[in-house]
Amino acid sequence: MSWRIRLPRTSEEGAFVTDRLHTRSARRKTVVGLLAGMAIVGWVYVFFGSGLFTVSRLSIEGAETADRGEVEALVYELMDEQGNWLWKRQNLITLNTRILEQELKNAFFLENVIVDKIYPNILRLTIQERKSSLILLNQNRFFMLDRRGFITNEIIGDSLKPIMTRLREPPKDAHHDLSILNIRNASRLVIGEEFVPEERMRTWLNTYEELQDEGFGYRNAILDYTTSTKLVLNMFESYDVYFDLLEPLQTQIASYYAFMKLKDPSIRINSYVDARIPGKVFYK
Repeated sequence: MSWRIRLPRTSEEGAFVTDRLHTRSARRKTVVGLLAGMAIVGWVYVFFGSGLFTVSRLSIEGAETADRGEVEALVYELMDEQGNWLWKRQNLITLNTRILEQELKNAFFLENVIVDKIYPNILRLTIQERKSSLILLNQNRFFMLDRRGFITNEIIGDSLKPIMTRLREPPKDAHHDLSILNIRNASRLVIGEEFVPEERMRTWLNTYEELQDEGFGYRNAILDYTTSTKLVLNMFESYDVYFDLLEPLQTQIASYYAFMKLKDPSIRINSYVDARIPGKVFYK
Protein backbone atom coordinates (compact mmCIF):
# COMPACT_ATOMS: atom_id res chain seq x y z
CA MET A 1 0.00 0.00 0.00
CA SER A 2 1.40 3.43 -0.91
CA TRP A 3 0.51 7.04 -0.26
CA ARG A 4 0.40 9.69 -2.85
CA ILE A 5 1.43 13.20 -1.90
CA ARG A 6 -0.03 15.91 -4.04
CA LEU A 7 2.45 18.70 -4.67
CA PRO A 8 1.26 22.24 -5.36
CA ARG A 9 1.07 22.96 -9.09
CA THR A 10 1.82 26.68 -8.92
CA SER A 11 3.77 28.99 -6.59
CA GLU A 12 0.53 30.75 -5.62
CA GLU A 13 -1.03 27.49 -4.53
CA GLY A 14 2.10 26.61 -2.57
CA ALA A 15 2.05 29.95 -0.76
CA PHE A 16 -1.62 29.43 0.13
CA VAL A 17 -0.90 26.02 1.62
CA THR A 18 2.02 27.40 3.62
CA ASP A 19 -0.12 30.26 5.01
CA ARG A 20 -2.86 27.84 5.98
CA LEU A 21 -0.37 25.66 7.85
CA HIS A 22 1.04 28.70 9.67
CA THR A 23 -2.48 29.80 10.58
CA ARG A 24 -3.33 26.37 11.97
CA SER A 25 -0.06 26.32 13.94
CA ALA A 26 -0.74 29.79 15.35
CA ARG A 27 -4.26 28.75 16.35
CA ARG A 28 -2.94 25.65 18.09
CA LYS A 29 -0.38 27.75 19.97
CA THR A 30 -3.05 30.23 20.99
CA VAL A 31 -5.33 27.46 22.24
CA VAL A 32 -2.49 25.77 24.09
CA GLY A 33 -1.44 29.12 25.59
CA LEU A 34 -5.00 29.84 26.74
CA LEU A 35 -5.31 26.39 28.29
CA ALA A 36 -1.93 26.75 30.02
CA GLY A 37 -2.87 30.19 31.28
CA MET A 38 -6.19 28.88 32.62
CA ALA A 39 -4.35 26.02 34.31
CA ILE A 40 -1.85 28.41 35.92
CA VAL A 41 -4.62 30.72 37.10
CA GLY A 42 -6.49 27.73 38.45
CA TRP A 43 -3.50 26.42 40.39
CA VAL A 44 -2.67 29.90 41.69
CA TYR A 45 -6.24 30.17 42.94
CA VAL A 46 -6.03 26.73 44.57
CA PHE A 47 -2.76 27.56 46.34
CA PHE A 48 -3.39 31.18 47.29
CA GLY A 49 -7.06 32.06 46.96
CA SER A 50 -9.17 29.02 47.70
CA GLY A 51 -8.43 28.82 51.42
CA LEU A 52 -7.17 25.24 51.11
CA PHE A 53 -3.81 26.27 52.59
CA THR A 54 -5.18 28.77 55.09
CA VAL A 55 -4.08 27.80 58.62
CA SER A 56 -7.06 26.19 60.31
CA ARG A 57 -5.34 24.57 63.29
CA LEU A 58 -2.49 25.74 65.48
CA SER A 59 -0.61 23.12 67.50
CA ILE A 60 1.49 24.38 70.44
CA GLU A 61 3.89 21.95 72.13
CA GLY A 62 6.19 22.54 75.10
CA ALA A 63 4.55 25.67 76.52
CA GLU A 64 4.41 25.40 80.30
CA THR A 65 4.65 28.93 81.67
CA ALA A 66 3.97 30.85 78.46
CA ASP A 67 0.27 31.67 78.08
CA ARG A 68 -1.07 29.59 75.17
CA GLY A 69 -3.83 32.07 74.44
CA GLU A 70 -1.34 34.92 74.15
CA VAL A 71 0.98 32.81 71.97
CA GLU A 72 -1.89 31.90 69.65
CA ALA A 73 -3.10 35.50 69.41
CA LEU A 74 0.38 36.75 68.49
CA VAL A 75 0.84 34.00 65.88
CA TYR A 76 -2.36 34.99 64.06
CA GLU A 77 -1.46 38.67 64.34
CA LEU A 78 1.97 38.03 62.81
CA MET A 79 0.45 35.91 60.03
CA ASP A 80 -1.96 38.73 59.20
CA GLU A 81 0.96 41.15 59.00
CA GLN A 82 2.66 38.84 56.48
CA GLY A 83 -0.50 38.72 54.34
CA ASN A 84 -0.81 40.33 50.91
CA TRP A 85 -3.71 41.56 48.80
CA LEU A 86 -2.77 38.97 46.16
CA TRP A 87 -3.57 36.04 48.43
CA LYS A 88 -5.42 35.19 51.58
CA ARG A 89 -3.77 35.98 54.88
CA GLN A 90 -2.62 33.15 57.15
CA ASN A 91 -1.52 31.20 54.09
CA LEU A 92 0.73 28.30 55.02
CA ILE A 93 2.70 28.41 51.77
CA THR A 94 3.70 32.07 51.95
CA LEU A 95 4.30 32.12 55.71
CA ASN A 96 7.86 33.10 56.68
CA THR A 97 8.58 30.75 59.60
CA ARG A 98 11.92 32.37 60.48
CA ILE A 99 10.31 35.73 61.16
CA LEU A 100 7.59 34.03 63.19
CA GLU A 101 10.13 32.10 65.27
CA GLN A 102 12.20 35.19 66.08
CA GLU A 103 9.18 37.31 67.00
CA LEU A 104 7.85 34.63 69.35
CA LYS A 105 11.25 34.17 71.01
CA ASN A 106 11.51 37.88 71.70
CA ALA A 107 7.92 38.37 72.81
CA PHE A 108 7.77 35.48 75.28
CA PHE A 109 11.43 35.28 76.35
CA LEU A 110 11.81 31.76 74.99
CA GLU A 111 14.98 29.71 74.58
CA ASN A 112 13.92 28.47 71.16
CA VAL A 113 10.89 28.10 68.90
CA ILE A 114 10.55 25.76 65.92
CA VAL A 115 7.68 26.42 63.52
CA ASP A 116 6.70 23.52 61.24
CA LYS A 117 4.26 23.62 58.33
CA ILE A 118 2.07 20.53 58.11
CA TYR A 119 0.24 20.73 54.84
CA PRO A 120 -2.36 21.59 53.90
CA ASN A 121 -3.44 23.76 56.85
CA ILE A 122 -1.76 22.94 60.20
CA LEU A 123 0.93 25.06 61.87
CA ARG A 124 2.91 23.40 64.66
CA LEU A 125 4.94 25.33 67.26
CA THR A 126 7.52 23.49 69.36
CA ILE A 127 8.51 25.74 72.25
CA GLN A 128 11.59 25.43 74.44
CA GLU A 129 11.25 27.71 77.45
CA ARG A 130 14.08 29.32 79.33
CA LYS A 131 14.66 28.73 83.02
CA SER A 132 11.50 30.31 84.36
CA SER A 133 12.38 30.97 87.98
CA LEU A 134 15.16 31.49 90.47
CA ILE A 135 15.60 31.14 94.21
CA LEU A 136 15.80 34.38 96.17
CA LEU A 137 17.79 34.39 99.42
CA ASN A 138 17.16 37.20 101.87
CA GLN A 139 17.99 37.17 105.60
CA ASN A 140 18.13 33.36 105.77
CA ARG A 141 14.73 33.01 104.09
CA PHE A 142 14.24 31.53 100.63
CA PHE A 143 11.59 32.56 98.11
CA MET A 144 10.73 31.51 94.57
CA LEU A 145 10.73 34.24 91.89
CA ASP A 146 8.89 33.55 88.63
CA ARG A 147 9.94 34.87 85.23
CA ARG A 148 7.69 37.93 85.62
CA GLY A 149 9.57 39.01 88.75
CA PHE A 150 6.78 38.03 91.18
CA ILE A 151 7.33 36.19 94.46
CA THR A 152 5.27 33.03 94.17
CA ASN A 153 5.99 31.28 97.48
CA GLU A 154 8.40 30.86 100.36
CA ILE A 155 10.51 27.71 100.29
CA ILE A 156 10.33 25.83 103.57
CA GLY A 157 10.60 22.32 105.00
CA ASP A 158 12.08 19.49 102.96
CA SER A 159 12.22 21.69 99.87
CA LEU A 160 15.14 23.52 101.51
CA LYS A 161 17.40 20.45 101.69
CA PRO A 162 18.77 20.54 98.11
CA ILE A 163 19.26 24.31 98.41
CA MET A 164 21.24 24.05 101.64
CA THR A 165 23.31 21.22 100.16
CA ARG A 166 23.99 23.34 97.10
CA LEU A 167 25.25 26.24 99.28
CA ARG A 168 27.65 23.93 101.15
CA GLU A 169 29.01 21.91 98.25
CA PRO A 170 29.96 22.59 94.61
CA PRO A 171 27.32 21.42 92.13
CA LYS A 172 27.95 18.03 90.56
CA ASP A 173 27.18 19.57 87.17
CA ALA A 174 27.54 23.34 86.78
CA HIS A 175 25.60 23.11 83.51
CA HIS A 176 22.48 22.09 85.47
CA ASP A 177 22.78 24.21 88.55
CA LEU A 178 20.30 25.74 90.96
CA SER A 179 19.89 29.48 90.45
CA ILE A 180 20.26 31.10 93.89
CA LEU A 181 20.38 34.88 94.23
CA ASN A 182 21.17 36.64 97.50
CA ILE A 183 19.81 40.21 97.72
CA ARG A 184 21.48 41.79 100.75
CA ASN A 185 19.21 44.81 100.97
CA ALA A 186 15.91 43.65 99.58
CA SER A 187 12.73 45.66 99.86
CA ARG A 188 9.58 44.30 101.43
CA LEU A 189 8.93 40.72 100.33
CA VAL A 190 5.26 39.90 99.81
CA ILE A 191 4.09 36.66 98.27
CA GLY A 192 2.01 37.30 95.16
CA GLU A 193 3.42 40.77 94.54
CA GLU A 194 6.01 42.02 92.05
CA PHE A 195 9.53 42.03 93.44
CA VAL A 196 11.34 43.39 90.36
CA PRO A 197 10.20 44.45 86.87
CA GLU A 198 10.03 41.66 84.30
CA GLU A 199 12.83 43.15 82.19
CA ARG A 200 15.24 43.03 85.16
CA MET A 201 14.16 39.48 85.89
CA ARG A 202 15.01 38.57 82.31
CA THR A 203 18.50 40.00 82.79
CA TRP A 204 19.01 37.85 85.88
CA LEU A 205 17.74 34.70 84.17
CA ASN A 206 19.94 35.35 81.14
CA THR A 207 22.92 35.74 83.45
CA TYR A 208 22.31 32.40 85.15
CA GLU A 209 21.88 30.67 81.79
CA GLU A 210 25.19 32.05 80.54
CA LEU A 211 26.95 30.95 83.73
CA GLN A 212 25.55 27.46 83.31
CA ASP A 213 26.42 27.36 79.60
CA GLU A 214 30.01 28.19 80.50
CA GLY A 215 30.05 25.62 83.30
CA PHE A 216 31.03 28.33 85.79
CA GLY A 217 30.95 26.91 89.32
CA TYR A 218 30.23 29.13 92.34
CA ARG A 219 28.46 29.02 95.71
CA ASN A 220 25.81 31.68 95.16
CA ALA A 221 25.31 35.04 93.48
CA ILE A 222 24.99 38.28 95.43
CA LEU A 223 23.56 41.71 94.65
CA ASP A 224 23.53 44.56 97.16
CA TYR A 225 20.21 45.88 95.81
CA THR A 226 17.73 44.79 93.17
CA THR A 227 19.00 47.65 90.98
CA SER A 228 22.68 46.77 91.37
CA THR A 229 24.68 45.87 88.27
CA LYS A 230 27.73 44.56 90.13
CA LEU A 231 27.25 40.82 90.40
CA VAL A 232 29.28 39.16 93.16
CA LEU A 233 29.82 35.44 92.74
CA ASN A 234 30.72 33.88 96.06
CA MET A 235 33.16 31.09 95.16
CA PHE A 236 33.91 27.89 97.03
CA GLU A 237 37.48 29.18 97.20
CA SER A 238 38.43 32.03 99.56
CA TYR A 239 37.48 34.87 97.23
CA ASP A 240 34.64 36.40 95.22
CA VAL A 241 34.42 37.15 91.49
CA TYR A 242 32.93 40.41 90.23
CA PHE A 243 31.00 40.63 86.96
CA ASP A 244 29.00 43.48 85.41
CA LEU A 245 25.42 42.66 84.45
CA LEU A 246 25.45 45.36 81.76
CA GLU A 247 28.48 43.96 79.93
CA PRO A 248 28.73 40.76 77.85
CA LEU A 249 29.17 38.00 80.41
CA GLN A 250 31.04 35.58 78.16
CA THR A 251 33.83 38.12 77.65
CA GLN A 252 34.19 38.65 81.40
CA ILE A 253 34.22 34.91 82.08
CA ALA A 254 36.88 34.42 79.40
CA SER A 255 38.99 37.16 81.02
CA TYR A 256 38.69 35.48 84.41
CA TYR A 257 39.65 32.06 83.04
CA ALA A 258 42.64 33.52 81.16
CA PHE A 259 43.84 35.34 84.28
CA MET A 260 43.57 32.25 86.47
CA LYS A 261 45.42 30.16 83.89
CA LEU A 262 48.29 32.60 83.30
CA LYS A 263 48.80 34.09 86.76
CA ASP A 264 51.97 33.32 88.67
CA PRO A 265 51.41 30.33 90.99
CA SER A 266 52.92 32.36 93.84
CA ILE A 267 50.06 34.89 93.66
CA ARG A 268 47.48 34.31 96.35
CA ILE A 269 43.97 35.74 96.03
CA ASN A 270 42.40 36.43 99.38
CA SER A 271 39.50 38.75 98.62
CA TYR A 272 38.27 39.11 95.04
CA VAL A 273 38.91 38.92 91.29
CA ASP A 274 37.33 41.81 89.38
CA ALA A 275 36.75 41.02 85.67
CA ARG A 276 34.25 43.79 84.93
CA ILE A 277 36.50 45.87 82.66
CA PRO A 278 37.09 44.24 79.23
CA GLY A 279 40.70 43.13 78.82
CA LYS A 280 41.64 43.90 82.41
CA VAL A 281 41.49 41.89 85.62
CA PHE A 282 42.04 43.23 89.12
CA TYR A 283 42.52 41.14 92.21
CA LYS A 284 43.19 41.41 95.89
